Amino acid sequence: SATPSGIPAWKSSIDGSYQFNSIPTSGSYSISAMRDDNPMNGVSTLDLVLIQKHILGTEPFTSPYKIIASDADNDQNVSAIDLIELRKLILGIYDKLPNNTSWKFEPKSYQFDDILNPWSAPNEEQIIVAQGAMVKDFVGIKIGDVNATAAAHSLMNTEVRGSGSGLILEVKDRTFKSGERVEVSFTSPNFKGVSGFQGTMSIGNKQLAIDKIEPGSLHVSENNFGRRWENEGLITMSWNGNQSQDLDDQAVLFTMNFTAQRDGRLSEVLRIGSQHTIAESYEGKGELGNVSIRFIGQHGQEVTAQSELYQNYPNPFDQRTVIGFNLAELGR
Repeated sequence: SATPSGIPAWKSSIDGSYQFNSIPTSGSYSISAMRDDNPMNGVSTLDLVLIQKHILGTEPFTSPYKIIASDADNDQNVSAIDLIELRKLILGIYDKLPNNTSWKFEPKSYQFDDILNPWSAPNEEQIIVAQGAMVKDFVGIKIGDVNATAAAHSLMNTEVRGSGSGLILEVKDRTFKSGERVEVSFTSPNFKGVSGFQGTMSIGNKQLAIDKIEPGSLHVSENNFGRRWENEGLITMSWNGNQSQDLDDQAVLFTMNFTAQRDGRLSEVLRIGSQHTIAESYEGKGELGNVSIRFIGQHGQEVTAQSELYQNYPNPFDQRTVIGFNLAELGR
């Protein structure tokens, strides 16, 4: 929405255009734009990868808009605190950033003197009515979205990737009894050039309760996992490294320790989907792939998991939604 000072707010059309037809014919006004909805629009762990590279100086941003988008806590500085705030948003710990709006707008006509220090940029445009009709344009900056994947309107395109590519997490299948401590170590046969991943892990309908999470070859901690929906049997996760990594297929990435609440089998309980945090992995320059779990039996054979229909996302939804599923066998 766009608002000149003293004039009621005006909601722009779907293409971002707006106009004011009843402004008094004398005087000057300040016009500003505002939008504060759907804070997760365009935000993913890949943005954390890029922001961290900027902070470390390995791939610094050359756009002032990306720097503004990185400032999640709105303190006019890009730091590790911004990574922490954005990860909480990705994991669902936050519904919105507590100290920032979802979007910021800068006048398109503004010329930045120092692109690495863009904080003095105005958020308003001046208009003088006596000069007659004029066009004032703004640049919208989606906070947290440094790779510009946010959809500008509600008719958002949803990317659905096939299961043939992406990061595979391997788990040795086993049965468990109620009350038993269950240690689950995650390895990967294709952890090559991976810089990050995220997703929603299903741990069954109250069949497993998490005790603790231990790092392995990946420096993960409790901060990489969200337990907001643990009572629904869902754990969100988000990890990224300083750079792309290659790991051996025997390397334990991380270990999750559970206490079994009921008898069961890992291959019938553990899943990775997109119910809350969308499942995706990042390789090379940020190429997107899936994240999936493969179960390995006692003699090294792959165990086929049961078919399953996942919760739709987003939920609730506007215009469109995605319903994921896992097939036990390939089909057409």
